[in-house]
Amino acid sequence: MDDSRRPHGIFFPILLVVVGIFFLLANLGIIQNTVGGILITYWPLIFVIGGLDGLYRSEGWVGPLVGIGLGTILLLGNLHYLQWGSLDLLLRLWPILLVAWGLDIAFGHNHSVWSTLVRVGLGLLLVVGIIWIAIASPFGGGVKTVAFTQALDGAKQSSLNFSVAAGELTLSGGAEDNTLVKGTIGLPKDTNLTPDYQAPTDGSSSYTLEGAGVVLIPMGTSIPWNLKVNSVIPIELTSRLGAGNMVLDLSGVKISDFDSELAVGRSVITLPRKRSATGKVQVAVGELVIRVPKGTHVIIHSSIGAATRLLPAGYTETNGLIQSNAGGDDVVEFTANVAVGSLVIQEIS
Repeated sequence: MDDSRRPHGIFFPILLVVVGIFFLLANLGIIQNTVGGILITYWPLIFVIGGLDGLYRSEGWVGPLVGIGLGTILLLGNLHYLQWGSLDLLLRLWPILLVAWGLDIAFGHNHSVWSTLVRVGLGLLLVVGIIWIAIASPFGGGVKTVAFTQALDGAKQSSLNFSVAAGELTLSGGAEDNTLVKGTIGLPKDTNLTPDYQAPTDGSSSYTLEGAGVVLIPMGTSIPWNLKVNSVIPIELTSRLGAGNMVLDLSGVKISDFDSELAVGRSVITLPRKRSATGKVQVAVGELVIRVPKGTHVIIHSSIGAATRLLPAGYTETNGLIQSNAGGDDVVEFTANVAVGSLVIQEIS
């Protein structure tokens, strides 16, 4: 098509319309969010608008369709309809944009019917692939599963430390009374991992399992680090994850102190029930979800950068200090830091 006859772009007009609608809904109280929160949550619409603009301007089919599909998936991630957040998904799926761009270049300006049909088919195929990857997370090859267990050895309390470069880290209570920790870990083939265990001294033991330098295939959700810890003795827990998803269910753990750090991804932490504890939780880029058992007295010292926050009804926030309306002697008090992303507090039964 002659450039002089190519339609003018509609990217900025549609962007202005969409931004105006969201701000109007926020001002009317229909969307409970700040201006910054709206931008952080709905930024993937840029891909959708860019795709629509590309179709309108006849700039190919594969790239625009992939942009629309990718933007939709990223938005669903931000709205918590998928297990991955948008930033985590983008880190995994961005090479598909290169594939789409290359296919559009390969077909050039061939506007024949068969060429158009092929490009539409390839674009839809890539979109289906994006959806399949985002929902099914099928890739887990190249790794092996290693089972391990560590006896309690009469310890009265213990310090547990887990560090993973990338992948999935899931932890909960439920280990047998005579077991300190057990579980399965995913490792690249031909790689071994030796824990550092210190037997009880004056009743206190320590167990460290580090995967520094061991990078799991990010999409290998079928082989996560799945850990169960002792539910009888007091536990001090430290967990580190470079990129991926971290799920810590402390409701069945006799936790006394917890320290959790995540660089990029999603962290979901369920607080202990009817027990006092202290801790620190940090997420550099991604989503932090704190699940609070109903009736738990919670005090959160939050530090939020370019991030949104969502609180349950009845919670108060003053200068970054978030508190539940529950009373009682058992208090879970911790700091929560999110640099870029979102902080979500959920109350559970």
